[in-house]
Amino acid sequence: MTVCVKFFSAAFLAAIFCMGANTVLAQDAATGAWWGCADGYDLELNTAKDSVRCIKPAIRRTQKPVCPTISLPGSRVQPDLKIDAWGKSDVCLLAKSAYGAKPACPRRFKMEIVTGPDSCVLNVAKGIVAPAVRR
Repeated sequence: MTVCVKFFSAAFLAAIFCMGANTVLAQDAATGAWWGCADGYDLELNTAKDSVRCIKPAIRRTQKPVCPTISLPGSRVQPDLKIDAWGKSDVCLLAKSAYGAKPACPRRFKMEIVTGPDSCVLNVAKGIVAPAVRR
């Protein structure tokens, strides 16, 4: 279902906003040009109703840290992740051993050390771009 809203303003003269399942478009009634945003962006009209922009909200992605495989003479072993083993830090420990390693995060993620399970965090900043003209 597509819903269209018509409004009047000094800058656009008249504009029509249409919102469908995955698409939001704006049309300048004076020029007939349609504006739209790339996937993941929302079309936003400012409060004065004289300009539009495409906005992607800031997000925080998290993943569980993973234990690296540890090479020992003659073998490779997978340690177990122990929560808060060294103070607040989680650690990858070998069974019946004091030998440990830091858990790893994927590229660009940062380790967030907290009481309880640690996590890998990637903060993605808010994005603002100009809408593209679609005819």
